[in-house]
Amino acid sequence: MKRVLNPSKYLSRVIEPGKTFYIGFGIKNLTELGKSHPGLMELISGNRTSIIVTGKKGSLKENTSGKWVRKQPEQKESIWKHIHYYSKRFEKEIDYDREFHIWEKTILHKYNLALEAAKTPQNEICERERMKNIFK
Repeated sequence: MKRVLNPSKYLSRVIEPGKTFYIGFGIKNLTELGKSHPGLMELISGNRTSIIVTGKKGSLKENTSGKWVRKQPEQKESIWKHIHYYSKRFEKEIDYDREFHIWEKTILHKYNLALEAAKTPQNEICERERMKNIFK
């Protein structure tokens, strides 16, 4: 199966809106990067009951820091920032203040989904994530 970016078109026919469901994967399907993750290995060995799924970019980052979108109605705000860098061309440090005009943002969601260890009916250990169907 390919990567799913918008699961609502698949879930709307299977799960009722607002109903809780689980997404799981087998431990045998883990990549080498997943096997080297310390929190995930503690979860598999049974030392922890759950871990919060984090990441540096993409949907894993949005899980913990939230997804930010432009505030409606769209407005810009002015922010002054101090700029400091070294110029190789002029061989000196440069400092100045600059005004930036950026869009006002508001948080759309911040899930903080946790990954848990569970057993399948075949008595295999799998990792699962509890989710609530918010799709329409």
